[in-house]
Parts: sequence; structure tokens; C-alpha cells
Amino acid sequence: MKRFFSLLIITAIICSLFYGCGAAKSIEPVSGEIIVNDKNCTVNFTVKNNTGKSISSLSGFVSAFSKDKIVVKTDEVVYPIEVKNGANATFSFNVESCASARLDFCTFKDENGNEKRVDFKEAFTAFPKTSSDNTIKTREELADEIIRDIKNKFLAQGSFSDGSYNPDKKQLVIVSTYDRDANTCVSLYQKEPEMWKSLEDGIVSMSQTCLDQFKENNFDDVSVSIGVMSNDEEILFSATDGQLVKTPS
Repeated sequence: MKRFFSLLIITAIICSLFYGCGAAKSIEPVSGEIIVNDKNCTVNFTVKNNTGKSISSLSGFVSAFSKDKIVVKTDEVVYPIEVKNGANATFSFNVESCASARLDFCTFKDENGNEKRVDFKEAFTAFPKTSSDNTIKTREELADEIIRDIKNKFLAQGSFSDGSYNPDKKQLVIVSTYDRDANTCVSLYQKEPEMWKSLEDGIVSMSQTCLDQFKENNFDDVSVSIGVMSNDEEILFSATDGQLVKTPS
């Protein structure tokens, strides 16, 4: 997609606002993908040790799903060596076929031998890697491509997003989750609204970029909304078709 590079820049700006200050030291998501082979699928999840110290006995607990979102396999994937602070570790496992996979949580031992657990929530999900040569034939295919690309870019920046396409309304909605509750965000916005200007500009640009993607594929009747949600599931910001429509004020 011609405009996905600009989406990457916008996503990086949004993620830097979400997690640039006061992020907890933990195991952070980096990327996830499914590589479809001739006989099976290889699921890869990469995480980063951001605990501040080396860790050992790192394990990832992975679930793979069919197109109907039925669990087809669950597995504990062990990373066999010590992971130094700041280093990445990749969990890989094979499944006969799957439409998506999710890294549910990790366990590890700290330098004192204490076992820890980090939950990643439902949003840390991987999808099959697609070829850039694929021809988009339907609105649904393009929507899935955009959602998958943006989710992977958010994951690479250490944050989460989710999206859905409504074929009846011909509307694509993508929502990213902020790491604070709604009341805190409203209070911060009322005190310093200019601090959020880059975020507002980012979701406006992202909604316009996604809209342009549909138009380039001759789908001029699709609407695109990009939102930001608090961790208690209140919509804070929203932009539709290149226009800011909601702020925490």
C-alpha cells in the first residue's frame, strides 16, 4: 500500500504520546506475525525485556484461532536462554492452520529467582503475513489489510489497537487504547489541551490516509473513523474521514 509509510509515522507519533512517560518496567510486545507455509503455519511473537534486569526461564503462552475464532491450538513456548535487559526474544510454534494467534501472557524468573507473570490482553494478536503483490478485490479485504497493518505497527511501538469493518454501513473503525482512565485524561486535557495536539493531528491524518486508501481502490463510499479509548473503555478522541469529531472536553 502506497500510503502505509505515512501511517507508520503517524502511529509512531501516537504511540510516543501514549507511552512516552512513566511506562512500567515489564515485558513489552514488539511484533507478531503468522507465516503460511505449504504444510502448516509458523506463528512468531517477539517481546522485549524492559524489566531493567536480565531474566531467565521465559515462556510465552499462545493461542491459535480458526476463521470462526475457535481455538485450534494452545501451547507454552519456552525461550531457552537468558534474556538481557533491552534484548528481544521470539516465541515460535507451528500449527496446521490458523487465521490468527494471540500471545496471552508470559512468565519468567527475575535475577532473584522469583517467578513473574505479564498479561498482554486480547489485543496482542498476530495475523497471516500477506504479499504486497496481492490484488485487493473487495472493501472487506482492504479493511482487513489496513487493520492488520496498523495493529502490527502499534505492536511494534509497544501499544495496542483493534479494528473492525461494518459491511452494511461500509465503515472502518480502528481504536487504540490509552494507558490511563477517562477521568485522568479529561483532567489532563482540560489543564493542557495543547499537549494533546499531536495526538489529535495524528488520528485526523490517519483517518484521512485510510480513507484515501479506499478511494485509490475505487471504494469511494467507505467511511473511516479512528479513535482513542481510555483503559476503562471511554472514547477520548475520535476523527472521521479526516475531521476531528470528539475530544475529552
